[in-house]
Amino acid sequence: MSQYLLKWFYLGLNLKRWVSLFALAAIIAGLGFAYLLRTAYLAIAFPDEIYWLTLQFIPRWIRGLLFLTVAVALAVISGWKLRSWIIHAAIPEFSTQGDMVGLAYKNIRLANGPKIVVLGGGTGLANLLRSLKQFSSNISAIVTVADDGGSSGRLREDLGVIPPGDIRNCIAALAEDESLVTQLFQYRFDEIEGNSISGHSFGNLFLTAMTAVSGNMEAAIDETCKVLQVRGRIIPASLQDVKLIGTFDNGLEVFGESKIPQQGYPPKKVRLSLDDVEAHPQALKAISEADLILIGPGSLYTSILPNLLVSGMVEALQRASVPRIYISNVATQYGETNGYSADRHYAVLCEHVGATDIATVVLANDNIVEESFPPEWKSQPVLADTESSYGDAQLVLGDVVDVTKRYRHDGDKLVSAILSTFGSFDRS
Repeated sequence: MSQYLLKWFYLGLNLKRWVSLFALAAIIAGLGFAYLLRTAYLAIAFPDEIYWLTLQFIPRWIRGLLFLTVAVALAVISGWKLRSWIIHAAIPEFSTQGDMVGLAYKNIRLANGPKIVVLGGGTGLANLLRSLKQFSSNISAIVTVADDGGSSGRLREDLGVIPPGDIRNCIAALAEDESLVTQLFQYRFDEIEGNSISGHSFGNLFLTAMTAVSGNMEAAIDETCKVLQVRGRIIPASLQDVKLIGTFDNGLEVFGESKIPQQGYPPKKVRLSLDDVEAHPQALKAISEADLILIGPGSLYTSILPNLLVSGMVEALQRASVPRIYISNVATQYGETNGYSADRHYAVLCEHVGATDIATVVLANDNIVEESFPPEWKSQPVLADTESSYGDAQLVLGDVVDVTKRYRHDGDKLVSAILSTFGSFDRS
């Protein structure tokens, strides 16, 4: 039997049961038809030609095998032609034999994957999502709305929209493939003085235009996800217009997420510009229904904390009885976490929200090189001291660093470590 035919019998495809049911229905229908024919044969006097047309000169068991063979042949031909019609009419991009069943099996496997919630922002979150989508399509990415820099900041200032930058990155990361459409979504116009779209990302402009057409950013995200066949959902942490404020040791207050790292050293504290910022209901619902919650990776003060500072977010995390993994960065970030260790990263989170049980696990990198990072990186490896306190969380170490760019995670390594930790979690 060919490998293609064997794919139809994969466990979890949920196809065999319906094929069997169809076959049973055909058998019952055949029996009913046979009874009707027998009744007609006994009650009606047929012409002599019927004797030859119905092959009555052949033994009955041979006639039975012959009719069964013809029926099976016709079923196979009709099934094959039906398959070809579906491919050409509904999914013309899949033209080879193995594509259709392989696609069906992959989609069913991903649809049955765990419900995973990820909180964060920036390139760290997008890098994780790009690898995570290979294991589940039940992903909810909760992203910060405090971004005020670059293209997002300009659109926010000029048009009053929720900053689309992190949302755009997540959409591109969770798209079905890195196709030309996704590349277009990430395209950024060159910086040209006097050009009104200079420096803007096409995806940011697209989301802003879709917001105007659909009426709000939520609908714009949903429609864009449909266009790009996104696996999962992208949910803003809040729909309110908020900014991030950083307070430093000298009493200086800096307004704006993009300006906080420019001071060159970590802030003493960050807060949102509005009191009691209301969390997006879908974000809280996703957390309550999750099988696994991931916090990070991303910029500590400007990507992760803005999510946790939204009212109700920490309480929702504390109520969740599922694994909650805080993913420590693999390298320090100049202007935010200079000299920070893994335990210091987590301690800052706990101090800001007034809780020590945000996470059940702190996942940190243990593949540390002896040589220093290049000076231009203005960064050092984040060390994880096994003797330090991690609040109520357990420290888990693993090789999760990208050895070609040691300031970021390797997405595949990170997901492997996450799933290993998730698999070992006691759910009793």
